[in-house]
Amino acid sequence: MIFYISYHIADRFETELSLLNAANKTVVKNISADAYIFRDETLLYTTGQVNGSVTPAVHSGEKIAAGDRVADIYNHTSPDIENRIAEIDRQILLLEQSRSEDVSVLNSAGLDSEIYKNVENIRRNSEKGNFGDALNHRTELLVSIKKKDILTGGVSDFNEQIRLLESERADLTKQLGTRLESVVSPSAGYYFSEVDGYEGLFTASCLEGITYEDFSALIEKEPVTSGREAAGKITKDFRWYAACPMTKAEAAYFEKGLSYSVSFPYNNRSLNMKLYSVIDEPGGAGAVAVFECGTLPYDFDYLRMQPVQICATDYTGFEIPVSAIRIVDGYEGVFVLDEVTVDFRRVNVVYEYDGYFLCTGGSVLPEEEASEVPLSSAEESDDAVENAVPVYRWIARNDIIITEGTDLYIGKVIG
Repeated sequence: MIFYISYHIADRFETELSLLNAANKTVVKNISADAYIFRDETLLYTTGQVNGSVTPAVHSGEKIAAGDRVADIYNHTSPDIENRIAEIDRQILLLEQSRSEDVSVLNSAGLDSEIYKNVENIRRNSEKGNFGDALNHRTELLVSIKKKDILTGGVSDFNEQIRLLESERADLTKQLGTRLESVVSPSAGYYFSEVDGYEGLFTASCLEGITYEDFSALIEKEPVTSGREAAGKITKDFRWYAACPMTKAEAAYFEKGLSYSVSFPYNNRSLNMKLYSVIDEPGGAGAVAVFECGTLPYDFDYLRMQPVQICATDYTGFEIPVSAIRIVDGYEGVFVLDEVTVDFRRVNVVYEYDGYFLCTGGSVLPEEEASEVPLSSAEESDDAVENAVPVYRWIARNDIIITEGTDLYIGKVIG
């Protein structure tokens, strides 16, 4: 971490300087992209046209066996009740997950931050008209508040809250009327209640040998409707893929077979995913990086297209403002304060971001500089001093970098 020195050398020193202590910092190079989710999914249909409500009988993402009941069809239609039941199911899911958390390690400040973040997400998504996402964050907000209640002693555990939610769900289900049909799964797998019409298009198998042109055409397609009523879908394979359009320059950061951390903001989590392939645009600057995941994270929203941030690489060095870099005798570096004297240190710029360079030093001189004679060790003769080529030291940890100052030169005495 870089610590800024909070004082200026002024007045009696004639020259005002802003100083910075050289300390190591690690900066992550993230690449932002829109991820398109590919996986093999099988739709589950009702036996006939539904004129009522389709209500999941199991949590979305839950493991099921062949023959398990996954959804029920009721004769009354009520979008409000269906939405409330879906919200209750998600709350119960989150509360059941929270049961395994050690209450003693819950942090009040962390929960406050969680609550604030969810409130902000609700506000932001509501302003954009993303009411489904806002509803998900509302559910997470309620669970965070319950956690805070446990921490402060207002609630002893989640069992009573889960019982109340299950009771409310049962009452709401009764309002939907008579159960007309139950949908069972034909095979084992994982059940998901949301259907978007892209199940037959964004398949894992279609990624094999797909071209850049094919991919570009695929993401422009409209969802497919079969005319039959779907009651959800199942997936049997753990593997799924995130295909991320980006530039070829960005895709060059990734190596096939290596794993990278991929952040999914909508899910508020990061997953380790392996680079499966890169699809290059022939004759163009575009590419699609395809990442593979071998697990099905619980309570994960597989929204077909969602933003991601991919950790491409990281750099470690000294964070220096771009304005502080100087060129002396052809060397790139910075002025430093060596006790009361201005000196110069070379730097090696490895990364630029947000008005800063991340710089490293060097432990030895390059071979081509081995014959150069530092002024400090030159023989004390007029010819030796005159012919000496200056060799400057590399920047090192705890050097005092001069980030701002006027009329600076090597050897200038401050004070």
